[in-house]
Amino acid sequence: MSKKLKNQTRKVKINGDVAIKSVGESCAQYPTFSFFHLTTNKTYNFDFFGNNQKNESSKTHQNCLSRLIEISKKTWKEWLQESKKVGCETLDYSRININPTGINLVNDEKIYIFRFKTADNKDNGRILGFKKDKCPIYYIIGFDFNLSAYDHGS
Repeated sequence: MSKKLKNQTRKVKINGDVAIKSVGESCAQYPTFSFFHLTTNKTYNFDFFGNNQKNESSKTHQNCLSRLIEISKKTWKEWLQESKKVGCETLDYSRININPTGINLVNDEKIYIFRFKTADNKDNGRILGFKKDKCPIYYIIGFDFNLSAYDHGS
């Protein structure tokens, strides 16, 4: 006994102002995360810790996950207006020592970097990623656990 469902369609109208607001360097959309391009280099993914540092690894994982949850609760525009210690900073890909998986980034591609606390409770961790088409997906390419992913200055 099968019933045919009526072809139900729903028309969606997009106001021109709304469409314009979603385009640009910073938008009103919330970050979502993809690990599709996460590096396979063990220095910059969670294999960094190996099996010998379970407590440190667990605390750092917890802090990183907490930071990702926090990042997802503000818009890109809000994060970009914050200082680099609270929000994020951008660097050109040419300054980064991470090779993402499955994509070749151009040297002037903007890498968005968020800080997070490592096991020692200092802001020494970094989440590095890029955005395609301006927003909202944050493609995470790696994590910096030991401040080696780029030159942090003196």
